[in-house]
Amino acid sequence: MTTLKERVLNIIKIFHSVKDENLKWRQDNQDSQAKLKHSHVLAEKALEAELKKRSAQLEHDITLLRAKHDAELSMFKTRCKQDVKDYKQYLESLDQLKRSIQASSQSC
Repeated sequence: MTTLKERVLNIIKIFHSVKDENLKWRQDNQDSQAKLKHSHVLAEKALEAELKKRSAQLEHDITLLRAKHDAELSMFKTRCKQDVKDYKQYLESLDQLKRSIQASSQSC
């Protein structure tokens, strides 16, 4: 029985020594853990600020691209309307020429 009791006591002693060692390690590294946590928080804030900045820049770029696209589309529509108008005038001129040729050939 004594050996069983000694084994149990040894196991308890090992358990306590591990707990004590863990506590000592935590105490020894408490400052570095706090600094690490603080650095992590600062890095997250910096990343958040950078993401907000980039998001705002992207929104600005998108707005500029939309304005450019709208202007180009408007110019293209205007040019197409002018081309259609010019083509209609061309067709009307051809019709007039055709009528004048027909009129001159009938009078001969």
